[in-house]
Amino acid sequence: MNCDILGIVKKCYWTIAVLAMTGGMVYSVYALTAAYLSYPVGVDVSVLRDQQLVFPAVTICNMSPVKKSALQAADLSGTSKRRRKRAPPIRK
Repeated sequence: MNCDILGIVKKCYWTIAVLAMTGGMVYSVYALTAAYLSYPVGVDVSVLRDQQLVFPAVTICNMSPVKKSALQAADLSGTSKRRRKRAPPIRK
């Protein structure tokens, strides 16, 4: 029986402690929000347009592995005039 009363007291203590901490947190959040919103906010927006825009230099790089000279040298069958060197045969 003594153990049951001690358990009830602990539960009541923790319930009161949690409720007190929750109340303190709600009060702090309210006070900080009220202080934050009490300051005035001023916004000044203006759009300035220049008569002439200066564009940066743009370079387009061809990342294709196919060379332009090889395409120009190719005939209609799709083969190039330049020939590849064949790898030497593997000797066993």
